This record gives sequence, structure tokens and C-alpha cells, in this order.
Amino acid sequence: MLKFSDGFDHYAPQAATAATITSYLQAAGYTVNNPTNSTFALVPGTDAGSSGLKMTIMASSATPPSLSYSLQSTQSLVAFGFGFRGSQSRLRFCRLAGIVDLEWDTTTGKMKIGSELGQDVIIMNAWWYIEIEVDKAASEVRVYANDVLQLTVPLPPGVANDYTITWGMSSVSPVAAVMEIDDFYISDNEGTLNNSRLGPIAIITRAPTADVTKQWDIVGSQSSDHYRIAAQLDPGRAGAPYLQANVEGKTDTFTSNTVMPNDNTIFAVSLVSFAKKGDLDDRQLGMTISTTNGSEEKTVPLTEAYRYRQAIFEQAPGGVAWNRNRVESSEFGIIAR
Repeated sequence: MLKFSDGFDHYAPQAATAATITSYLQAAGYTVNNPTNSTFALVPGTDAGSSGLKMTIMASSATPPSLSYSLQSTQSLVAFGFGFRGSQSRLRFCRLAGIVDLEWDTTTGKMKIGSELGQDVIIMNAWWYIEIEVDKAASEVRVYANDVLQLTVPLPPGVANDYTITWGMSSVSPVAAVMEIDDFYISDNEGTLNNSRLGPIAIITRAPTADVTKQWDIVGSQSSDHYRIAAQLDPGRAGAPYLQANVEGKTDTFTSNTVMPNDNTIFAVSLVSFAKKGDLDDRQLGMTISTTNGSEEKTVPLTEAYRYRQAIFEQAPGGVAWNRNRVESSEFGIIAR
């Protein structure tokens, strides 16, 4: 089952400050350490028009930047995947706390865990898709780069159900380096779909470009275009307009004219909302998507502080596989619950 995905495109413009970027990443569940404007930025990602996250490691800095994401899974297999580009110097790709430090060997240019070296030289200043499978049933960890198995090492004893992946450095680095991250996902072997590593993926962000149903109210803008409000970057900035609904069932839906770059496999479609509730009652947000086969809604909880909420649809409505036409012709939106 796909547990989480992030293309880093929907938070803020690439010119945003580190403080702004950090606030949205935290609202999405990340932990960010030591962000500054010189060490933490949004930059062009793996696909045209997309964004990725860049961390600049200063030599001998006592406060290097890092980014972490944590989740729980009781399943026997958990997979992590992300796009990675490193330059200047070879530093650690990532850390899975208590499981592996995936290093980049400075002598051979290969991946390294402990004393074990990977199969291929990982070229600097090029995008690679890195995947790590934690397999409790086989008691091993497998690491892939661009769909090629690089390393298989024993799983340390005592691995429980809490996982934290960290990029960047948590201690002083003797050398300077730059690392960029994009197209991040986590899956486990619950269910029958997306229950192992996916292989290299691209996460395409399709912001709303037209309204279908307009029942929510616009606050802070004279515009009648709801999709412009829903699609804005940096939505939590001072004075930013927003959509509001106080009546159960009020619905806003949209379409997007963003086309898919190819007709490759579509593993899932995720809807993401930056939302909060305005009182202490048990409010929820309905996240809905419709195709010619019907519609499906998933509800997500709300708090009194803004958070990013994600609903993942591994199949299109009607229990059929996603394809390019179903994605591009879909209607999607929000329902007050």
C-alpha cells in the first residue's frame, strides 16, 4: 500500500525563504533541522516545471541542514524511494534510523553500508532514483539505484514498527556538498497494490485550472475563480485568500489541464489539501475524485492549525486501474464534513 508521496511542488515558489519552506514541510509532517537561506531551498526538480529540495552542506559547519520523515508500519516489508542528485563531494545518501546508513564511498564512488560496497559507480551531479526495502520476513535490507540492485545486507535485530528516514547531515562534515531530493514515496506490503518497491517514479503535480462546482466561499479576494485559490503556492502567507465552508456537504470541485508526460504505469493518485478547522468540534474534510466510472470520497481529520492532508487513491473510482485518460479527465475537490 502506498503510504505517502511527495513531489515538493505544492508548497511554495522556488524563490521562497528557508523559513517559509520549513513551515510547509513541517505542516506536511517533516522534521527540519538548521534551515537557512544559504543551506535550504526549493530548486528545479527532476521533471520540467517541477520543484525539488536542495540542501547545501558547509564544510566544518556545526549546524548542517537535515530533513526527516517518520511513519509507523506493522507490515513485514516497507519500501522508501526518492530521487537524489549529489554534487561537490560524496556524502551519505540517507539514514534509516536504527537500520542503515547508506553512504557514498569516496574512494570507489559506489554505495556503501558498513564495509559492503554496491554494484555500480553512482555518478555525481546526475539524478538517481534510490530505493530501500526493509524486509523483516527475509531479515535483510535491499538497496536499488535506477532499478538495479546495489546492496543486500542483514537487517539489524530489534527493528520495530517505527521508521524515520533522514537526508542531510546530523553531524559536522569535513567537506562541502550539495544534495537534492525529489519524488519521495513510502509503501509497505499491506494489500495487493503497490506492496513492494515501485521502481523509479515521477510524481506529477496537477494543480486546479478550472472550476466545476463552486459551493465554498472565497475569503480575502474579489475573484470568483475558486481554482485560483486552491492552486496558489504559499497559501499560509499573511493576507492570502482562502476557501471556507461552514455547512455540511458544501463542495468545491475542479479540473486540471496539466497533461501526463507519457502513458507509463500510474500507481496512484493523491489529493493534497492545506486545511484546518475553525472550532473544537470533530470536523473532517472530504477529498473526492470522479471519473466516468463514478466518484470516491475519503475523509481526513482536521485540527485547529493548518496541516497538509493527503488522501491516496490507488485505484480509480469503480475499482479499476488508473490510466492516462482517467487521470487527465478526472474531477477532484473538497467537501465539508
